[in-house]
Amino acid sequence: MELAIRACAVFGTWALVHYVTPRLYIYWCVPATIVGFLMSPFAAAMPHCIALRWALVTSADTIKTMFVLLGTWVVSHLVINNTYAQAVAT
Repeated sequence: MELAIRACAVFGTWALVHYVTPRLYIYWCVPATIVGFLMSPFAAAMPHCIALRWALVTSADTIKTMFVLLGTWVVSHLVINNTYAQAVAT
């Protein structure tokens, strides 16, 4: 049970990072003004904008990997349980 709680906490943290980073990127790196438009090519090379892009991409990849891991775990348990049920039936 403790493992499930920790896994949910990790997932929730990555989901929060994935939710917050694009909003921060828009606010800090590409504000919706004429000056923001003119500054956006320069802001794209700023360290905080690079870090926010990294966080967004990494959070998306991590969430995708966690779903693949969960799906693999569920399918493997279904196969193991099905194989065990067939072995008991024979």
